[in-house]
Amino acid sequence: MSLDYRYIRPRVDTRCSVSSVATRDARSSSQGSKQCSKMALICLLMLFVAADAVPVRQSQGCNFYISLPANGSTSMTPPTCNTFEPRQCTYVADSPAGTTIQMQCTINIQSGSFFSFFPSGSIASSYIYWTFVAGDIQEVTDSNEFLVVLTDNCNTFFSCTLVVLGGASANTTDPPTTTSADPTTTSADPTTTPANETSPPNTTSATPSNNTDCDCGIKNEERVVGGQEVSVNEWPWHAGLRRISDQVVFCGAALIHPRWLVTAAHCLVYQPTAIVALLGYHDVTQADASAYAITVTIASTMQHEAYDATTVDNDIGLVQLATAVAFNQGIRPICLPFSFVNEDFQNEIGVVTGWGTTSYLGSVSNLLLDVELPVLTTGECTGFYGDRITDNMICTYEPGFDACQGDSGGPLSWLSGGKYYLIGIVSWGENCSEVNYPGVYAKVTKYTGWITDKVADEICSP
Repeated sequence: MSLDYRYIRPRVDTRCSVSSVATRDARSSSQGSKQCSKMALICLLMLFVAADAVPVRQSQGCNFYISLPANGSTSMTPPTCNTFEPRQCTYVADSPAGTTIQMQCTINIQSGSFFSFFPSGSIASSYIYWTFVAGDIQEVTDSNEFLVVLTDNCNTFFSCTLVVLGGASANTTDPPTTTSADPTTTSADPTTTPANETSPPNTTSATPSNNTDCDCGIKNEERVVGGQEVSVNEWPWHAGLRRISDQVVFCGAALIHPRWLVTAAHCLVYQPTAIVALLGYHDVTQADASAYAITVTIASTMQHEAYDATTVDNDIGLVQLATAVAFNQGIRPICLPFSFVNEDFQNEIGVVTGWGTTSYLGSVSNLLLDVELPVLTTGECTGFYGDRITDNMICTYEPGFDACQGDSGGPLSWLSGGKYYLIGIVSWGENCSEVNYPGVYAKVTKYTGWITDKVADEICSP
């Protein structure tokens, strides 16, 4: 595994790639004034565009509008720019009613630049953006309206193809069999990626349970790890977050309660109705690879109120499952480190688990992988990253071994007294497993109070 955001590395890929083809730093802003405060220039520009969208002819310049026919396609590239000065470019398209527009791009976005995609085609909606990332991306609109806004300093490359798809019914798969709930929405709208669709795996429904009397942090099998496949259900608290639209497992999470998962804030960019949680899985493409694999719908998600997408500070969030799950041999919570709030974990060893890519911009693993990594204190990590590291972060460092794209939100598990504790959440880094670039995690000991305040119910603890 080299295991990385690394959305999801700034980060998005301050750690979190959402697919095997991209280091995606995809984030969604909140609605209204918060959205505009984060990207004021884009908002002002797009309000102007929305008010006066002059239908100019397609061009490869900084702005264009094109009306595509059914089954039509076009290319989209940035203009040549030789001076490093701020610019904002808009790319607008539409297609016949009942169709959608798919965007496929190769991008190289530098830090401080933003490539923003609005699935609804409107500035008034939520959006996804990429920054400080190179790779391939693919998205599809929610309707026949398309909008991309580029904000940069003339240092961005992208080459995109826009393709009109036949209709909404042909672009999505039916959601997998899950438990049901009345969801609470977040500020982010779901996106879909229809290419290479597969039918969702058969899954069993979560068994409702009010069980809060649990034995946390018990691993099913002890063995040496190092970027290799784990035994089936070896890490029973590891969960995956999967997009319903294309079945991609884009982030990891950790089970701490029958109804709650802990993950990275930067992973929570979709509406709860657009994602599901995988529990008890080993092979994400074959539910029957584990007797305990279940898919559970999500009731709500929440990012830490102080999460900063720019600095990636406070990169922690919670996922509330629609139905409480029953603990068993394959599904069991990890312990929270209530007794270790003053621990700096110097010279300790942690274990990272995930289904992310096995190398930087490489292929994802369908099988759960794990790797043992030496933990650095916050102070030690600043020696590598300087003031980018805050007191809310912790690091691991072993050249050649690391988390990688798609592992964002996954747990850094630490063994003490025969039980595993959640001490870190995969957050960000620079590439994967490179020399002098540790992996960075949200330090869970800083958030035990926040978690208990939000969950309210009793949480498993030794």
